[in-house]
Amino acid sequence: MDTRYLSDIQPQFFPRLHYFSRMLNSHEFIFRDDVQFVRNHRYPDGRRQPSYQIHTPVVGSNGLLLLNAQIKKKSGQSIRYQQLSYEPDWTKKLLNKLDECYRKAPCYGAIRGELVGLLNCSYATVAELNIRTTLWGLCRLLGLTYDNQILPSSIAAIAATTPGCLLRSICLGSDLLADQAGVVSTATDRILMLCRKTESSGYIAGGTAIASYFELGKFYSGDMQVFQQQWRCAEYSQGPGVSPFVANLSILDLLAHLEPSKALSLLTSDFELVPVDCLVKSG
Repeated sequence: MDTRYLSDIQPQFFPRLHYFSRMLNSHEFIFRDDVQFVRNHRYPDGRRQPSYQIHTPVVGSNGLLLLNAQIKKKSGQSIRYQQLSYEPDWTKKLLNKLDECYRKAPCYGAIRGELVGLLNCSYATVAELNIRTTLWGLCRLLGLTYDNQILPSSIAAIAATTPGCLLRSICLGSDLLADQAGVVSTATDRILMLCRKTESSGYIAGGTAIASYFELGKFYSGDMQVFQQQWRCAEYSQGPGVSPFVANLSILDLLAHLEPSKALSLLTSDFELVPVDCLVKSG
């Protein structure tokens, strides 16, 4: 029986490229809008860096830049309840920064109008904004015209007919785990629950998640395989003044420089899944 792959991410603001690569190479993709909002993550090596829930990295002639959305006072709740703030209106500043970075990029003119429409909408929560920026990126990659009413199921249906894409379904974690409200469980327990509900037999994770909180024994006892994503971001031209190449930036950077078909090929190529038990044994 062929492995059915599931991947998930905390909704991120115009996500970085390795997340899009993971989405497109999974049968089931889940927005984990049930997880807690955090500004910064503590990584296994002790570093603290932005969580990218309200930040996205881009690059211009002046170097790397983090663009960000604004939130109301941090609530300590899940990302689907963390409210955004539009006082002052951060969207105009963000668009100005994008213009500074990408006005000479070959494909920026083709996406700017959609970005204006996307960001001119008012979103109540961080999750709502981030899910929409991700769906926008998927639409562009798949050659779809984006509008704010497009359904995830419509995007997944197009992905299912697109050569090189495994993606078949896009869901919300809050929907799939609604019957678990109030149940005390670990992050691994919730991932296993999502795998069972989507009838997935393989879970794709990043190295940071595996090192930080995974309880691998629970996956093995549940007859579930865990795979670590191995993907190399191929170099593409990021414009004059940007050297050396900066890998794994925001989806904004890729789509400003490459037409959709080439961007899609970059994200679906050089993708490898390594069983985690092999990594453990080799380590």
